[in-house]
Amino acid sequence: MLSQKRCIVDMERNSSPKSLEDAANELLVPAVSLQRWCVLLEWNGYAVAKRADGARQFAPQDLTVIKELKQRLMQGHMLVPAIKELAEKYTNGGSTTPSVSAAPPSPTVAREEIIDIVNQQIETQMHQYMKKTDNQLYQLQTLTNHLDVEFTVLKVKHNKMMEKLRAQEEKVDDAFASIDEYIRTRDEEVTVLIREMLETKRMVAAAKEKKWWKMIWKLIPPLT
Repeated sequence: MLSQKRCIVDMERNSSPKSLEDAANELLVPAVSLQRWCVLLEWNGYAVAKRADGARQFAPQDLTVIKELKQRLMQGHMLVPAIKELAEKYTNGGSTTPSVSAAPPSPTVAREEIIDIVNQQIETQMHQYMKKTDNQLYQLQTLTNHLDVEFTVLKVKHNKMMEKLRAQEEKVDDAFASIDEYIRTRDEEVTVLIREMLETKRMVAAAKEKKWWKMIWKLIPPLT
């Protein structure tokens, strides 16, 4: 008895009208697409029941229509011809299948629904675009941070290399200074040595000349 009651409750739940969101979740169809399909079906004479506030209520047959439309689209059928065929099939003028007939929606209502659909699509596209832009900005920021880190590392390496070069330049300058000092000292020593050699030669020459005169005087006999 209890199981029968549960079955009855489940049947009532399954047969009770579903909201747009619930129908979209059950059919695995985006709510915006489902709303657009409903507008096109209404233009072709098939209408989904609405509540007093204008929200659609999907009966089991409505879900069947949408399922069949989804299958046809997945098989490669065009949307508008498929809508027309299903509207004819499930309205009173079509096959013997139980149907829901309704007068085409007024231009004002259809226009407002189309505007709502367009606004929702624009909002969805803008959200996707902003999300994509945020991802690109995040990637760009990540790349910029990575480049900043690499630049900092290169700058540190450059500074270290410049310090080594400056140290080497100082060593080279010291070496050249030492060489210059050595050359200057050597030149001074060579100059002193040359002067000493010249002075020695002069003294030797003078001594030889004096000795030569002494020898001449020895050869000359003394005067009596």
